Amino acid sequence: MRERAIRWVAISGLVAVAFWFFFVRTKPVNEIAGHEVLHFSTNRGQPTHVEGSVSYPMTPPVSGQHAPQPTPCGIFGEQIPNENLVHTLEHGAVGVLYEPDLDPAAIKDIEGIVGSFESHVFSAPYPDMETPISLVAWANMIRLDSLDRDAVTGFIDAFRQGGQAPEAFQECPGDADQPFDPSPSPTVSPEPSPRESKKKK
Repeated sequence: MRERAIRWVAISGLVAVAFWFFFVRTKPVNEIAGHEVLHFSTNRGQPTHVEGSVSYPMTPPVSGQHAPQPTPCGIFGEQIPNENLVHTLEHGAVGVLYEPDLDPAAIKDIEGIVGSFESHVFSAPYPDMETPISLVAWANMIRLDSLDRDAVTGFIDAFRQGGQAPEAFQECPGDADQPFDPSPSPTVSPEPSPRESKKKK
């Protein structure tokens, strides 16, 4: 009887864990701090890594084909190439993107929030978005008209190293520390893969 009871408890525990993993953990988050979470297709079935530029159906991009090389996490003062940004999101990172003409005080607040995380969070300017701020994770986005700290931290808590990101187990240390400078920056292009870099040498 005792062995049977222990076996029953163990089986019940496994069922509970499986239920959480397949149904609760992956349950879509539809709203955070009163802001709608937009969900996008992950374009499964297509080749993942591609060379050159990619045309994305959403701005900023949050899923789809991407460059072989991801961008590290942390604070960026220049726009991250779309193709590298998407690869970083695939690794379970969360991005806080903002229009370059956003109030400098708000940008400093964003960089302060991002800097408080050791990994899997990044910030960067991104021109020509639908709203001044976009919170991005793999296949998910919140658009903000102004900085809402509760929405930013809630989004990070919901999607950092989780959500639908297929490679959330990959590392993304917050090594970048380049605070935003309002001076103009050059147009970005995808970073070359290590293989391409070797060919050029």
